[in-house]
Amino acid sequence: MNNIIISAKNIQKTYKEGNQRITVLNNVNIEIEKGSRVIITGPSGSGKSTLLHILGTLLSPDSGEVFIKDENIFKLPENRRAEIRKRHIGFVFQYHYLFSEFTALQNVMVPLILSGKKEKEARNKAILLLELLGIKDRKDHRPNELSGGEAQRVQLARALANEPDILFLDEPTGNLDHKRAMSLMEMLLKLNKEMGTTLCMVSHNRELVRFFNYHYAIKDGQLENEY
Repeated sequence: MNNIIISAKNIQKTYKEGNQRITVLNNVNIEIEKGSRVIITGPSGSGKSTLLHILGTLLSPDSGEVFIKDENIFKLPENRRAEIRKRHIGFVFQYHYLFSEFTALQNVMVPLILSGKKEKEARNKAILLLELLGIKDRKDHRPNELSGGEAQRVQLARALANEPDILFLDEPTGNLDHKRAMSLMEMLLKLNKEMGTTLCMVSHNRELVRFFNYHYAIKDGQLENEY
């Protein structure tokens, strides 16, 4: 039985810088197993976020293929890719990008309403997610009334609202102090074990490697399997 949820083959990506073209990813290959925890490390500018955005279908490669559940993603029309993102993928970024005029609860309700849930059902599920992440008591607060760690948890709850198969995390601890970063990582570990959510994170912080069972490092556009 094939347990691979995402497979990327020969991914190439370059950017134009002045009159030059800079190769960020050079024939990168990676397979991610369902239920696994994968971390990709590398310094700023190494291409790790670019790779994450390609794997998450937010960015197209110059060449190469990405398969999600055996579908060749970049061969599909954009509306079909958007549907796959909505059904199978969640994102957590370094900056929370919450809607400033909405409460924490309303922010988590947004993807549920967009997916067709009735308001009462969306509200009940959003409350459960906030409770799971330990911030139910902050449900009526707006983003500017939340700490950095609380806002990150709201973003995580929103990302989990539609029960994605895989959660992509782009430097999610980058703006958190050590205590809050460790708290977030313990929470992600719990979600992976209890809900079976596949995790794929990029970070420059190698201290986080111990939370993952697959570690890759990007160097000179190449992806090296550390373990």
